[in-house]
Amino acid sequence: MGAQSAPRGGGEVLGLQMMNAQKRLIEAQTQNVQADTAKKAGVDTQEVEMRIKDIAQGIGNKQAAARLTGLQADLTEVELMIEQGTAQDAQDTIRYIARKMGQELTILENNKEISEATKDEKIKIVEAELVGLGLANELKQLDQTLTKEQINKVRADVAQGWEGLKIQDKNAMVNALNAETARTNANTNIREYIESVRKTDIDYEMRRGLLELEKFIRDVPESWKLTVGAAQTIIGGAVRMATSKK
Repeated sequence: MGAQSAPRGGGEVLGLQMMNAQKRLIEAQTQNVQADTAKKAGVDTQEVEMRIKDIAQGIGNKQAAARLTGLQADLTEVELMIEQGTAQDAQDTIRYIARKMGQELTILENNKEISEATKDEKIKIVEAELVGLGLANELKQLDQTLTKEQINKVRADVAQGWEGLKIQDKNAMVNALNAETARTNANTNIREYIESVRKTDIDYEMRRGLLELEKFIRDVPESWKLTVGAAQTIIGGAVRMATSKK
């Protein structure tokens, strides 16, 4: 009997997920699957192009701008994964895109092709799009009847709301979702959780975090289907993503 391999640590597992996500994107792009599949699935590629045009605005170097507009293909691929119900693939690819765009923007800044302010602005745009896709992915798992139009509306509404938040508001939400009471209620519906916790003796910061969370998702009716755990994954992951790129 051969020797067993050592258990993989969290870092190695995450690395493998990133490699698999990258492989899926490269294969799809090399075979030009996106455009063909998008037409079959009804994805509006023109809408995707319009949505991310701000990524390359203000970047004079054409090659640098072209590298960033490659995000269009990546976002299209994630939307297709969500619509087809391949939730884990979508989640892994969202993480890969976050890392990839952070690296691309940092390289551009180091090469003096963009300023730090421009880098932060572009990160904010990408981050908002990925939060919208992440929430849509979670909702699709909870409700398989969600249509393409509903998924796109959720993504757009969430992205717009996230981009308008201050970092202090995002941190307040994360802190509320990281509280012990939230961790022990991970499977509870988010609306039920907020309403029940409000009736208890909580401090100012917890109350503020719950208020910001409610304000963030109240304009997206489908969001009330989320569990506390799903909100932790999406919002907490987005803030960690932003912090890791600084």
